[in-house]
Amino acid sequence: MTETIQIVVVDNQPLFGAGVTTVLEAEPGVEIVGQGTTAEEAIYLACNRLPNIILLSLDLTDRSLNTIRVIADECPATRVAFLTASEEDEHIIEVLRAGAKAYILKRITGPELIGVLRSVQTGQSYVPPALAARLILKMNGDNFKHPHRFKAPIAVEAAAQSRRR
Repeated sequence: MTETIQIVVVDNQPLFGAGVTTVLEAEPGVEIVGQGTTAEEAIYLACNRLPNIILLSLDLTDRSLNTIRVIADECPATRVAFLTASEEDEHIIEVLRAGAKAYILKRITGPELIGVLRSVQTGQSYVPPALAARLILKMNGDNFKHPHRFKAPIAVEAAAQSRRR
C-alpha cells in the first residue's frame, strides 16, 4: 500500500488552487491538510501542519523565493514543490537554489502531478525533462559542440586515474 502524502496547497489564484486541490483530493493516499493564497499563509501552514509536501504556486518574486527559503530552513521535513507557468532558466535555478525540491509546470496533467509529488515524497527532485536538458546544455556551454573541451568532475577524473594505475 502507498503511504499517504499530506499536502498543503498554496496558490495566489484561488480558483486554480481549488482545482488543483480537487484533483489531489480525488487520489487515494493523498490528504490535503491545508490551503492558502499568500506567502505568509504558506509559511504558517508549513510550520503548523507539517505536511510532507507544500505545493506552492505564487508569483515568482523575492518574497516567494524567501518563502521557499524559510520553509526549507524552518520545516526541513516538508518538501517544497513549486508549481508555475514559467519556463525561464533563471526562474528554475532561483527556485531550486532557494530550496524547492520540484519545479513543476502548470500544464502538467493530474496523474503526472500525482506521480511527481509521490517521487518528491520519497526524496527525489523534479524538473521537467525538457527544461532539465536545456539547463544542462546551458550550464555546459558549448562543451557538447566540442567534446574535447569537456572536463570531467574532479572526483570522476580521480576515480578514472586510479583505475588506470
